[in-house]
Amino acid sequence: MRKFRLCSVALLAGALMTTMLVRAEDEKAKYTIEEVMKKVHGKTNLAKKLMMGKLSDEEKTTLIEYYEALPKNKPPKGSADDWKKRTDNLVTTAKAAISGGPAEKASFRKAVDCKSCHDAHKMED
Repeated sequence: MRKFRLCSVALLAGALMTTMLVRAEDEKAKYTIEEVMKKVHGKTNLAKKLMMGKLSDEEKTTLIEYYEALPKNKPPKGSADDWKKRTDNLVTTAKAAISGGPAEKASFRKAVDCKSCHDAHKMED
């Protein structure tokens, strides 16, 4: 009976460790902040295309996928709580703007406040 308990505890500990490792992988950002900025706000400027209502279905998926990586990154400077609040809002308003109308696009435009976010979180070059 004692061996059975010991084996049970070992199995539970192993399962817990596996779960923790899987969660850590899920929480890791798929893209860096720099990759998101280049892809979404760079040359093709998916954010601007969204505001103009000119995103293809593929571009909509790409924009959301990249934006969802932002809250999982650590900001280079400033408050982590502020970073999470800003980036979560960006994801939420982008999703709403994709399926919504002018009011949702206006909310998204307000959320894409490059200067205030850079002032709070971007390291000087």
